[in-house]
Amino acid sequence: MSQKIVKRICAGVLMVLLVAWAPWWIIVIAAAAFLFVYNSYYEIILWGLCLDELYGAAYPLPYSLSATLIACIALVAAYFLKKRLAFYK
Repeated sequence: MSQKIVKRICAGVLMVLLVAWAPWWIIVIAAAAFLFVYNSYYEIILWGLCLDELYGAAYPLPYSLSATLIACIALVAAYFLKKRLAFYK
């Protein structure tokens, strides 16, 4: 397997473990770090959906999708921010 694929799988396994057992702020830090490590980290939307399904079921509909909405906003913001960062190019 390619080195990039192995690193991406390891990042996925780490995020699964964090979603299962870590506090929300550690999950946010890890997801933000992976947004800048990988060119297109679309998995952040999956992690937002997982968080909403696991922990957002007690809230009414607009609030139960808050992690997914934040993940989508973070993905778009990181896309535009990476274009402006001099050290990212």
